[in-house]
Amino acid sequence: MLAEIVNRLNWIDLVFVILLIRTCYVAIRNGFLVEIFKISGSILAVYLGCHYYASLAGFFHSRLGAEGSSAAFPETLLFIALCSLGYGIFILPRRLLMRFLKIEAAQILNSWGGFLLGLCRGVLFSGLLFLAFSISARDYLHSSVAQSLSGRGLVDNVAGTYGWIWNTVMSKFMHGEQYNASLDIIRDSLNK
Repeated sequence: MLAEIVNRLNWIDLVFVILLIRTCYVAIRNGFLVEIFKISGSILAVYLGCHYYASLAGFFHSRLGAEGSSAAFPETLLFIALCSLGYGIFILPRRLLMRFLKIEAAQILNSWGGFLLGLCRGVLFSGLLFLAFSISARDYLHSSVAQSLSGRGLVDNVAGTYGWIWNTVMSKFMHGEQYNASLDIIRDSLNK
């Protein structure tokens, strides 16, 4: 059991631990209110990235005629751009609120609440990063995520978050759109 765990550790797990420690440290330092905006950006990044990357990539493939391994490059790039947009949407409101209103939660809520939200944000961010690796046409990145101890679980976490957002909220309002099934194909390819 322990030998199997040690054998499955790779650089993906190290990146996950480093990102998790960093996001938790920044969350404790910044506090609860800032982390509410950051976790909101993370959730929006999950939705935008997971829902729209395949359809936008299909649009660009039809216009540019990209095929084969070069076709995965726009998918990965679009996924990263959409996730960045999701994070970025909450930056300006957060900065404006923090600049003009000096609001701070109670000390315990500020530090522990910030820590818990930072922990969730770190898991989502790591999952998005590893999902981008999985979308990539590079076999090394894809196999590193598949063989790591934490990679598949983090990608499943992001896919589950997207599924929850889609099923509970967005499917009720966006009748012309469908769940992005290509995400399930990526998850299945990691479990082979």
